[in-house]
Amino acid sequence: MEPIDHILNDMTVLLSKHYGLIKTLNFSLFPNETHETYPWPRYFEELDLVSISSPRIGEQNLTWFDVYNFQPGDEIHVTFESSCDGDWIYEKSITRYLSRTDYPNSIVYGTEVESNKSILHNGEGPTYYYHDFKSETVESNPNFDKLPGEPIFDEENLAWTHRMKIGSNITKTKISEYDYLMPISDTCWSIACCWDGCFPNEEYYKGLGGPYYWCESFFCMGETERKLVYYKKGEQIWGNPVIITAIDTKKEINPVNIFPNPTKDQIKIDIFQSNLPCTFEIIDLGGKILLNTYLVNEHTLLNLEQYNTNYYLYRVTKNNEIIDIGNLIIQ
Repeated sequence: MEPIDHILNDMTVLLSKHYGLIKTLNFSLFPNETHETYPWPRYFEELDLVSISSPRIGEQNLTWFDVYNFQPGDEIHVTFESSCDGDWIYEKSITRYLSRTDYPNSIVYGTEVESNKSILHNGEGPTYYYHDFKSETVESNPNFDKLPGEPIFDEENLAWTHRMKIGSNITKTKISEYDYLMPISDTCWSIACCWDGCFPNEEYYKGLGGPYYWCESFFCMGETERKLVYYKKGEQIWGNPVIITAIDTKKEINPVNIFPNPTKDQIKIDIFQSNLPCTFEIIDLGGKILLNTYLVNEHTLLNLEQYNTNYYLYRVTKNNEIIDIGNLIIQ
């Protein structure tokens, strides 16, 4: 009956007048702060009420299409870092969503992807730069769509369940292999044992993709982390954007000017004399080159009546080097 210094003192329990506990704790560990279960300990956590069924209110579930719900103009910046026995990989990537097409069981996005990747051994190694336009298909994922707490079984007869939490992001977590269950008899299941390496919990954020994770490997004295560091969704902006400096993709003076854009039937291309002659291409979001023309004049008028209303990409190259690249909308 006297106050004690305990980790629970910094946690919160919320009680609603109508709906009972809406935030609580995993008191099953009390009074110990951890439960030392092989191979990793469990810790006290705050648990949020996700939904209730009567009346049916709250965030009922987070589905695969909720996670990968992007609109043209959205932008996601991610960093990835992995180290093991002195080897180190670091990657920064930017994904820009340019178009979206919905189908009954899938969503097809047209994206622009830019990244650089460093692979180092004892502090030395190359850095690779990547920049391309891709078609990304997101297909339905029935296992992910199951409710938190609903059992999922894989082809190896291992079982697990997703977790959900509501914080700055609505998150669904696929637990790591360390927490999988496996049958040891007809009526008894146990935590799967044993795994070597780095198997993280994978977190997926509503409207922000995934997986994002961190884990530590004691076998090679290293760690792996994939982290969302910046996003732009409509008018909402969060985080600090990554800067990729392998090549200068932003110029104070644009060497190529295309107008009008959006257009209905034709465009005028203005280009510096110093960049001539060059090649101008129109590319669909599947990566197919629809137009390849040679430019020799500073001012060129192109007729685009033969192209359907859609979102396209253009690319200007000289001697196989990219001078300019951008978006072209035909209405």
